[in-house]
Amino acid sequence: MVIKRREFLERSGWLLAALGISETGFWQLSDRYSQVLAQPTGRKLALLVGINDYAEKPLKGCLTDVELQRQLLIYKYGFKPADILTLANKEATRENIENAFVNHISSQAGPEDVVVFHFSGKGSSITTFGSQEESESAEKLKVQKSLVTIDGVLSTEQEGKAANDLLQETLWLLMRSLPTEKAIAIVDASYNYPGTDRQGNLRIRVRPAQATKQIDIKELAMQSRLRSGSNPAFGLHGAGFPGLVLAASKDNQFASERDSEGFSCGLFTYALTQSLWSATPNTKLQVSFEGAASFVEEISGLYQQPQLKKSPPESLEPGFLFPRASSAAGAIVSVEESSKTATLWLGGVPQEVLELLGTNSLFTTVPQPNSDSGLSATLKIKSRNGLTAKATIAEMSVPANTGATSYQSLVGQLVREEIRILSRPINLKIALDEEGLSRIERVDATSGFSAIPQVSVVSGDRGADYVFSRVRERAIAQSPTAPLPSVYQGRYALFSVGENLIPNSVGDGGEVAKVAVQRLTPQMKSLQVGKILRSSQNESSSKLPVKATLATLTPESKVLMQRASTTGGANGSSSVSLGLVDIPSGSRIQFRLHNDGDKELYFLLLVLDTAGRTLILDPSISSASNNPVQPLFQGQLIPPSQTATVPPIIGGSFKDPTQSAWTTNGKEGLAETYVIFCSRPFSKTIAALEGELREIRDNQPIKELLNPFKVAQAVLQDLQDASKPGVEKAGISTDAWALDTKVWATLRFVYRLV
Repeated sequence: MVIKRREFLERSGWLLAALGISETGFWQLSDRYSQVLAQPTGRKLALLVGINDYAEKPLKGCLTDVELQRQLLIYKYGFKPADILTLANKEATRENIENAFVNHISSQAGPEDVVVFHFSGKGSSITTFGSQEESESAEKLKVQKSLVTIDGVLSTEQEGKAANDLLQETLWLLMRSLPTEKAIAIVDASYNYPGTDRQGNLRIRVRPAQATKQIDIKELAMQSRLRSGSNPAFGLHGAGFPGLVLAASKDNQFASERDSEGFSCGLFTYALTQSLWSATPNTKLQVSFEGAASFVEEISGLYQQPQLKKSPPESLEPGFLFPRASSAAGAIVSVEESSKTATLWLGGVPQEVLELLGTNSLFTTVPQPNSDSGLSATLKIKSRNGLTAKATIAEMSVPANTGATSYQSLVGQLVREEIRILSRPINLKIALDEEGLSRIERVDATSGFSAIPQVSVVSGDRGADYVFSRVRERAIAQSPTAPLPSVYQGRYALFSVGENLIPNSVGDGGEVAKVAVQRLTPQMKSLQVGKILRSSQNESSSKLPVKATLATLTPESKVLMQRASTTGGANGSSSVSLGLVDIPSGSRIQFRLHNDGDKELYFLLLVLDTAGRTLILDPSISSASNNPVQPLFQGQLIPPSQTATVPPIIGGSFKDPTQSAWTTNGKEGLAETYVIFCSRPFSKTIAALEGELREIRDNQPIKELLNPFKVAQAVLQDLQDASKPGVEKAGISTDAWALDTKVWATLRFVYRLV
């Protein structure tokens, strides 16, 4: 139902009262996350450490992590390149790291300065024991967490040699010795070895625990000096310090890295930097962190849950990281004057989009706050390699009074998407588990997958979407939310890259690999629907001023999540993320969609549930008074400055609010909901729905799609049709999907059904 905002608030007073918030509090929910301290005038210092080249079982993504952080700090947060020191591979010895911290950070930092320390590499645990007699006494054993430096103890052959890792305790002492409270330590490493170096297609950043008689004497001397010279205002009690610790996982879990198209990176570092690129000056750091944590958990399940630790814990937001401007997709890092070619860093483009981002995509510079220079440019992508792209400067506006006389003046400018070109077809990429499948099985499976349109087999380092393998005991043990009966062990199934079982993909015993692939063909199309919908998400680039909230009505009235376009001006607020929230099965839920613009908008609501089905808001339901049935493109429309409830309030009655909700049912696991707004009707989607809907339960306002792939393709076609005027105006001619950020917004909600 579409109602005016005031009428909505009058009718929904019962809910606001239950939530304990006022009218202003509801519409500006994110403001409680938007209180930050004044812009500091101090210096910004960073020490970034990344190690790939370990002697045993090297990593691949740590240097990418360092570059992700460096580009973010320089272009989004205004750090000077000279104030960022990087130690990579052979430079990252224990002594070099500690000396760099003291000389580059401690000796320069003042009370108002900002300090960022980042480590990407392996972690470990070191057990020290004294004499042989002491080693037999549990009381004499001491277990310490450590960061494995390039010259750390790496093998059992060196047993007896003093451990040379950077102890976690030393790092905390270094941080606590600083004269500033504005300090962040980011650690993308883990300490608990799970008995394997891989989790599905993810590499685990950990070294097996080491036992030694002693810690290197120089490390102990460093700790002694730090304790004697520690800032007395901060004290030496506990392991914390007056700042933030952002850890890639809990201490008893693992931190991982993954391969993407053209690069490898830490799962947590990539998610964190992505989230920070999309931050606005109003976005609280905790919100960005929770968005990153949600992404990590989607990939790795409950086995890697990032942690934000604050000391003291009651002070959650130090407020010292300030983005230069609103959300951005990246920055211009260099310009070749003669060829009008710019190099773009695209660290802020969502990974699902970056993989598909095609040539002729348009980016525009982001206006800087408190700047009247008027400098602007439009850039057209010519090629892309991983996180960098070459782009032609298609247009540039330089006011005469700025003094900018060349394209070099664009270096350092932030950019965001204007027109998104998505390569078509959008193929699903499947990796074959080399550890769990024999060579004959892999050949057999490859033959089967080759017969499925728009599905391809790729090696693990090509950024696979899913993994085809056998169910192993390890996967059974690592499925706490949906335990697998051990009888399933050895059967073929599909997994996420983090080895989470895809629902309903386990086959019968005795089938051969090729038959298993044929059985999974319909499911491949359903998984492809998710990939298509994820490729359309554009919270941080959409120009439509929209937002949506998800609330439960029963068993308790509670607003759970909010999503909003960050550039569309939805009440000037940014997206509010509460991380991956739990919703009990049987809850009654409702979405509220807000159109804060001056033009009417159409919307779709699609759900990918925990059973692997694709659901859609029933197109036969309308909230228009005295006309309960309208075409989808009329019933699901929001006039300017109005709000819609989903499911709608039938007949205008608000006596029983739970009637305007649906019941969550299904298996435990993650579910996704996509709210897609568009400036034009979803005509082709409506046509694709004809005869393709099935009722899933009585009196429920959502129905199951029988051919979700067909409908998802139609959604993209409708978005492209709406984008046609802008694409033609830009002079773009392409056979790929071409989407104009001014005409659509896709907001994505992910939650856990429990």
